[in-house]
Amino acid sequence: MIRKFKLIFPVLIGILLISCNQDPTSVGYDLIKDDATLSFHLFNTDSANVKTNSYTYQRNLQLGISSKLLVGKNDKYEAQALLRYEFSVPDSVITLAQGNNLNISEASIYIKLKYYLGDKSLPFDFTVHRITSYWSTAGFNTDSLDALQYDYRDIAYEKTVDDTSITFKIDPSIVLDWIKYSADSNAAEPNYGILIKPTNNTQRIVGFNAYQLFTDTDLPALTIMYGRNEVTDTLSALPYMDVHAIKGDPVISDNDMVLQGGLFNRGFLYFDLADLPKNIIVNKAELELYIDELKTIDGVPSSDSIIVKVLADSVEKSYTSDSTITTILSRDGDKFKGDIAWIVQKWVSDTSYTNQGLELYLADEKESLATIWIYGARSVNEGIRPKLKITYLKSR
Repeated sequence: MIRKFKLIFPVLIGILLISCNQDPTSVGYDLIKDDATLSFHLFNTDSANVKTNSYTYQRNLQLGISSKLLVGKNDKYEAQALLRYEFSVPDSVITLAQGNNLNISEASIYIKLKYYLGDKSLPFDFTVHRITSYWSTAGFNTDSLDALQYDYRDIAYEKTVDDTSITFKIDPSIVLDWIKYSADSNAAEPNYGILIKPTNNTQRIVGFNAYQLFTDTDLPALTIMYGRNEVTDTLSALPYMDVHAIKGDPVISDNDMVLQGGLFNRGFLYFDLADLPKNIIVNKAELELYIDELKTIDGVPSSDSIIVKVLADSVEKSYTSDSTITTILSRDGDKFKGDIAWIVQKWVSDTSYTNQGLELYLADEKESLATIWIYGARSVNEGIRPKLKITYLKSR
């Protein structure tokens, strides 16, 4: 016990409302009577020898809503991206195309890079292919990629890759087909877009902005140069459907929590808090997770935040009614830290809220291919196991 004092309950409430980081439900504030004698206590899962469990598992999520597309490969994984462009062209251009009088002299794509995994000096190369089968972002995964049909001919040329961008030109006849198809679906081969694949000598991964419903900032732009009445004009198009998929086996650990972007590896963490008193007000519950930096592979921007969700069932990995409420752990040197006081308060105060553990995942798991390795509950070194330090108020 740190100190004792006597407070009038309404004053205590005011202090707690200021000091608590998160309080979605205010559970716990009716557990201490007015004018009670209170004391601060510290419950440390390390010193209390609390039973802890942790491991890695996978979620089956969709990459179609990712805000970035990844392309490239390393010694463990390969990322491929699909893009389909939408055309809004003047009627005069459509008339030229339908009359076979549209001359497209050049079609180029400019990609502004937003993500990097691996040394920028390592080789990066790619091929571009015309997709010949239907696909949709809904439910697209590695199996969908394996079933995809495409022309094996590389339709890209004059490729340029630097630290900030990728540019290349594609076969103008294909773009002409796309324009014809946009005007009349019977006039040309369907527009199923392009597939971007890394070559075998590629040793790093890059990322760029994907289509989002409310923004088109820095999307891979297709610029078309065409002739009309001896005058060269330009048209631009942006992708309206895109997705990437990852090939490679996720890292699964029965003890450590290996959080991986792109593969949806998540961590399970459980602390047995049966010895924690029930009628308390949790002021702070700091969760600390230590990083195995030798096994961690991070990108730029770094995966520096972990999302914590409450589980309703530790076997089914189902969520509670508070699943939309999340807590963020931020990286601090060699560990992640964050306050999960509201979760612990629900566990000890709400009889309908059983402690079934926590789910942990990278905040950027859809946009990265990082591997963040967290030491587990059975690590040989006790000092780097997951820790939970709970500060609480209890009446006497």
